[in-house]
Amino acid sequence: MRNDNDSWDIKTSVGATALFVAAARGLAARHPQALAVDQFAEVFCRAAGDEWAALFAADAEQMKNHPLRAPGFGPLFQDFQAARTRYFD
Repeated sequence: MRNDNDSWDIKTSVGATALFVAAARGLAARHPQALAVDQFAEVFCRAAGDEWAALFAADAEQMKNHPLRAPGFGPLFQDFQAARTRYFD
């Protein structure tokens, strides 16, 4: 729970959740027939830097073990976020 004296940055706490969802939306937008395109998601992740920017790098091989790139989770979560973006957000 948030309070007046807590502190966080964009890479921790609620910021990390926002980046994770934005990264999923940004990666989903790259699909050839994307269900939804969030034009700010990739920009947001690149601005955060580090692993979030690396997910969108031309050579994302270094990020192959990131959950959003993992075969059993990544594509499904990306699809879920694209559907959520299109139909609910």
